[in-house]
Amino acid sequence: MTGSVADFTARASGALIVLTVGSAPASDSSPGGPSGCLVGFWSQCSIHPEAFAVWVSKANHTATVAEVGAPVVMHLVPRGKADLARWFGETSGDDTDTFAGTRWEAGPDDVPVLTSLRDRVLGRIGQVVDLGDRADHVCVVVEPLLVELEDDPDDPVLLRLDEAADFSAAHPA
Repeated sequence: MTGSVADFTARASGALIVLTVGSAPASDSSPGGPSGCLVGFWSQCSIHPEAFAVWVSKANHTATVAEVGAPVVMHLVPRGKADLARWFGETSGDDTDTFAGTRWEAGPDDVPVLTSLRDRVLGRIGQVVDLGDRADHVCVVVEPLLVELEDDPDDPVLLRLDEAADFSAAHPA
């Protein structure tokens, strides 16, 4: 049986995360400020030292403020919080305050921590890798500093990439 990349991806669908990035100064190429986006492509990429590879669309505001050393938070999204995932997937910091109407607090170095998503990794950007024209995403390598897991989560089943197929992306790929 043959299939498509979309079919293969749906079978291997991973958990979605909301990635938030701390404040970056404004520049000619970036509006600066804190940012956040929904991420479907990410994975642990190293054991020693521990690290995650998080792929962010080049068109996304979050990619423009992702700088080496910047604080970040990777928030796991339970199915019961699909509305929050949709918000971060369908809005862009280019023209909307993506944190308006969400519950968050300032974490280390003022990185936004979404208080309703309690399974998370706080870290720093160790590297940003751009594959040029070969990819429409940049790889943000996150070095974890602190892992926070809810002892008794309300909804332990995580929202998966294939379950967000009806979301309207804030930017084309």
